[in-house]
Amino acid sequence: MTTQAIRVVCTSVLAVLLVAAPASAQATRTWVSNTGDDVNPCSRSAPCRTFVGALSKTATGGYINVMDDGSFGGVSIGKSITIDGDGGQSMLLAAGGGTGITVNGASIVVSLRNLNIESSGGGTGLNVVNAATVHVENVRFTNFTTYGINFNPSGANAKLFMDNVQILNVSGGAGVYVRNGRASLERVFVSGSQSGIVSGAGGLTFVKDSVVTGCSMGFATAYSPTAVIDVHDSLSTDNDWGIVAGSGATARVGNTTITDNHLYGLYNDGASFIVSMGTNRLISNAIEGTFTSTVAIR
Repeated sequence: MTTQAIRVVCTSVLAVLLVAAPASAQATRTWVSNTGDDVNPCSRSAPCRTFVGALSKTATGGYINVMDDGSFGGVSIGKSITIDGDGGQSMLLAAGGGTGITVNGASIVVSLRNLNIESSGGGTGLNVVNAATVHVENVRFTNFTTYGINFNPSGANAKLFMDNVQILNVSGGAGVYVRNGRASLERVFVSGSQSGIVSGAGGLTFVKDSVVTGCSMGFATAYSPTAVIDVHDSLSTDNDWGIVAGSGATARVGNTTITDNHLYGLYNDGASFIVSMGTNRLISNAIEGTFTSTVAIR
């Protein structure tokens, strides 16, 4: 082989290595810290400063961990990832009408754990545009103006799982709005929001061991005949309306207490269905309202 040919081969190999370098640089596990810097590799010994910085250096299916207390900014997620704030009281600040976390990726699985997601004027805490599955565990959303969680994935089979989540002071819209897909909510607490937990026209929402208090509407459906919400072992109190269904929607309620709501305990427009699954307690509301039917427990 001639010297010129060797140079060509070496140059080609070097080019391939340089192209491949960014992908190989992504780590399965990265870290953020209040004292970090996004120029770092996001390793434990050299963490990044923001979730955006760490996301670019984390492989698909990997983990971003929080080392200490701090504000790590909002982030838009387009790949399968876990963000875990277990090491500190991590916060994402969504300012100026912005969103804390956006999830937008076909067939991705995203897990958010142990986070405080707070707003200094932001509109939405978590906005899901597209995903296969989103898990939200041990997370608190505070002071948003539109939604705590807006679950509106493009696919009807997308799933939202929530466990041990607090949503406080959402001034304009809903604590949780499941517009599309299926949602399973357990141990969710919503307080001080315009609406508590709402199932939309494309939503099928199951709620268990949850509380909505101090809202305009407690557990509710959108005004659509295709909206369904199931509420079990839960409490709706100190709202204007305890449980609401409209325009042919269905709310199914079991072993739930609806009490001390200021306008109605149960409210439907006469064309909708609030079905008792048994052992509910409807008491001390301004107007109690009535279940449209009762289903025997088998």
